[in-house]
Amino acid sequence: RTGLTVVAASQALLNFGFGVVVPILPAYAATTLDMGASGVGIVLATPALMRVLLNAECGRLADRVGRVPMMAAGELTAAVGIAGTGLASGVGEMVA
Repeated sequence: RTGLTVVAASQALLNFGFGVVVPILPAYAATTLDMGASGVGIVLATPALMRVLLNAECGRLADRVGRVPMMAAGELTAAVGIAGTGLASGVGEMVA
């Protein structure tokens, strides 16, 4: 139960961080990265597209290995993605 609580708390912090970044991203992308509205749209849509494509398979994997390990792996993956977004210098790097 403790592991689930820790993962749930980290998910809440991750979502909070995403909520802070999303309103700032268009202005940052337009000025610093010289990215247009389409680029920002692609960057914001990519996580949702990946979620749609991977949800079913990740659900099957969670049935096999357990919910908490999959949640922890998801948090780690999201953290790496957010760090990569912060270090990116263009649309291609942000989406990859």
